[in-house]
Amino acid sequence: MSLELRRAGGIIDAINQFTADPDKPQTVGRKILCRYLYTGDMPDVDLLIRTANEMRLSNYLLWQTAYSEFYFTDVLWPDFGKKDIEKALIDYSRRTAVSADYKRCNA
Repeated sequence: MSLELRRAGGIIDAINQFTADPDKPQTVGRKILCRYLYTGDMPDVDLLIRTANEMRLSNYLLWQTAYSEFYFTDVLWPDFGKKDIEKALIDYSRRTAVSADYKRCNA
């Protein structure tokens, strides 16, 4: 799945939507916050691929990528094709999994 870098502010927008919701629960927890994020109905991010040799998140999916693996490439996004995805997935498959002792949105 690919998500467009639209605008930073997913966490702030989620909190604003939560506070504006008349049916909201009294307290905010991990599951509640996740429901209000842009990606609330999507699976957790396992691998984030960053193109164009960008080595920062740029405030992009901060909450959702807290326990994700990252892959960086010099290839520009318009040129990123099937072979590049395969290369990223091979790299990802060689990594040692960390403990699943953390809590994610859809865990």
